Amino acid sequence: MRQEKGTAAVTVHTEGRKEKCEGQKGENLLAFFQRQGIFLPAGCGGEGKCRKCRVRFLSGASDPVKEEEEVFSRKELSEGWRLACRRRLEKNCEIFIESRQEEARGAQRESCFEKNFPGREQDRLLENLGIAIDLGTTNLVMQLVDLGEGRILSAYQAANRQGIYGGDVISRIKASNEGKREELQSIAREGLLKGIYALTEGHRRKISRISIGANTTMVHLLLGYSCRTLGTHPFRPVNLAPVSTTYRELLEDGGQDAEVWIFPGISAFLGGDLAAGLYALEVWKREKPVMLVDLGTNGEMALAFGGRILGASAAAGPAFESGGAKRGSEALELIWRLKEEGLMDETGRLKEPYFSKGVEVSGGGRYSQRDIRELQLAKAAVRAGMETLLWEAGLGYEEVEEVYLAGAFGCGVDIRKAAGIGLLPGVLAERVSPAGNTCLKGAVKVLLDPRGKEEVLEAAKAVLEVSLWESRKFQEFYMEHMGFEA
Repeated sequence: MRQEKGTAAVTVHTEGRKEKCEGQKGENLLAFFQRQGIFLPAGCGGEGKCRKCRVRFLSGASDPVKEEEEVFSRKELSEGWRLACRRRLEKNCEIFIESRQEEARGAQRESCFEKNFPGREQDRLLENLGIAIDLGTTNLVMQLVDLGEGRILSAYQAANRQGIYGGDVISRIKASNEGKREELQSIAREGLLKGIYALTEGHRRKISRISIGANTTMVHLLLGYSCRTLGTHPFRPVNLAPVSTTYRELLEDGGQDAEVWIFPGISAFLGGDLAAGLYALEVWKREKPVMLVDLGTNGEMALAFGGRILGASAAAGPAFESGGAKRGSEALELIWRLKEEGLMDETGRLKEPYFSKGVEVSGGGRYSQRDIRELQLAKAAVRAGMETLLWEAGLGYEEVEEVYLAGAFGCGVDIRKAAGIGLLPGVLAERVSPAGNTCLKGAVKVLLDPRGKEEVLEAAKAVLEVSLWESRKFQEFYMEHMGFEA
């Protein structure tokens, strides 16, 4: 490759692969990787705050800046570890990227189709397939469904590459309003196309129906809606109604002839993902009070009681997702242990030398005081949101029959330890049930249920939103649960 004047040659190493490319000197390294199609998580939108875009310079590293000195140990800095968002291309260099970052959680396919349906039986099922999709802020999850027998045939999971513009919906809205609307839509489409292509083995399998559950912001970005009124008071979405379209119209691709149905939203911050979860669990049909708490980026939750549903969104950020400083359940486990061993007090402050240096974690890296604060704020918001809904309903914890914890974090969390740091009230510990990905479950269910769309609308219309940011009680509960007391 002939190098032009004013450019820098970059050799990018990932586990098992090496690629040579060229960028303009002075170009931001995170933006350079994005242009090359290499994904690095950047929950803060590239402002040097989340510290997730770590790379290792094998050669050509310049002196570290302040943010990097706060993140990495002296040994790590000497080994060339830097933050891509704080780097600019200055000279020829070689850079190593951990594969788990390049594709945050990676694509996963566990197909049982060929094994279970050989020959003519397989050909029959090719004409009766659907795909259920959970388009999350942090992750994209899909399942290929046999519509005849209601079985999951294979699955696909990948990072939502819109994460380069921030780890939460507010940062995505901001990016859209600053001229990135078309690019964000393109990223969403490309993610869906890649997953569908993988599940259908390059479109060899033909699908007839697709259902998509997503929060209101993700729907706006996928459909190319303006976010101008979505991110400012009074937070008015362009559309909350369900969307019926086709694969060709939505994705501008001719690979499939399938109908597409997108779940309706409830409000700006209560989306189709919550509606899908309520529908999947049928909580509004329960006689006794039941809570659904989705511990994802948006912290959506609902309380169903007496035929009513109260819903709220407590901005948790990526702390409970894989896009956080450390995977949520592992972070919770670590914080619980630090508290139990007396290395951290109940206010969340680490004792020296850990306050200054952080705590070494398995697999490399360190968990810092800032990481603890990130989860601490998310924990307080979720707990305060739960208590605000109960207060609005005039109910106590003792009256709640069951709490469903949704999302990947909910499946991996140790309930006893979650209660031990105050994320969940101890009195409810025995009534908490991991519910998995309820958005995806709802998306699968609506593909199979002839009355599904009507029931989804029934569930969505039954929700009365409680605005936490306007609630004085939420602020009181938030401050009350800021610490890590059980």
